[in-house]
Amino acid sequence: MLCIFAIAASATFAQEDAGADPNTSTPLRLTGVIDTFYSLDLNHPSNGLSEFRNFDWKQGLQLNAVEVGVEREGPRFGFRVDAGYGETFRIMNLTDPWGGANRYISQAYIGYKPAWNGLRLDFGKFYTSIGAESAESYRNLSYSQSLLSVLGGPFYHFGLRATIPVTKSFTAGVQLVNGCNDVRDKNSGKTLGLTSTLTRAKWSWSEVYMTGPEKPAINTGYRHLYDSVLTVTPTSRVTGYLEFLWAMDRRLGGGSDKWGGAAGAVQFKTSERTTLSLRAERFNDSTGFNTGTPQHLEEGTVTFDYRPASFVIARAELRRDWSDRAVFDWGEQPLASKTQTTVLVALIFTWKHER
Repeated sequence: MLCIFAIAASATFAQEDAGADPNTSTPLRLTGVIDTFYSLDLNHPSNGLSEFRNFDWKQGLQLNAVEVGVEREGPRFGFRVDAGYGETFRIMNLTDPWGGANRYISQAYIGYKPAWNGLRLDFGKFYTSIGAESAESYRNLSYSQSLLSVLGGPFYHFGLRATIPVTKSFTAGVQLVNGCNDVRDKNSGKTLGLTSTLTRAKWSWSEVYMTGPEKPAINTGYRHLYDSVLTVTPTSRVTGYLEFLWAMDRRLGGGSDKWGGAAGAVQFKTSERTTLSLRAERFNDSTGFNTGTPQHLEEGTVTFDYRPASFVIARAELRRDWSDRAVFDWGEQPLASKTQTTVLVALIFTWKHER
């Protein structure tokens, strides 16, 4: 599917570029990633799984992702496809009603830029605009995903998104998608998303609001989700973000489930080859909608990166999770601890080529 999509799209864009100014054309970008990790939960749960994680929930040596990406941006048309195998793809597509080739695709969309004030349209499967972190772990300041990413919002959407620059520093957007984490919709309703980004020299502020029906086979009981991310780069050696998330899902019988939280992270470039990242957050699952237990969760993470070469990332991470309820397994004893400590090391190889 990846090859068919790329060949067909490239042929279309080649025809487009035949009459275009070559200075406005961009090459075909090829990327590749091999992402592996070893994780140890110091609670030593008998099932070998850490709580409230996604791609790194299994202990031991794991393959997070082997991924290949193809991207092209022409003067009017463009496309992007990312496909592969591993825990990232398995977990990301776990609840999607459509399996098949979709299980091995994280993104697949086509883009169109009409000659009108910088408007851009994308249609297909694309990563969510919600959150400060990417679904691709190696792109984030920390390797393990934050509680806000795991429990707060979705991984991806399928549908149409549009963005347009309103000023030189402010961009607005709208999205009409099937819902959250589903290419094949679970109902006949659609989810509406509104996005905005304000960009300055040393900071940017992004906001997303999404609403729509998320329950299977029914279009009532709307979900509302708001996410705000402030990203700062005060110097070339320091970067960080603050994120706030709030969500509500209306119950069919009355009332609603609510969850939300706040997170902050900062990364220091300690040398030309090393970085140190710190992250702290708090997540409130007031009705147990996302975790199965009404609780307050907190976590702190320290991540150290070493880049021996431009295409290699060696990463070590120490993380501690807390809850006000005993929700973590301790050895053979289920739900016996209020804390969880994990140690993780990862080795990541990246590759990119343009032609």
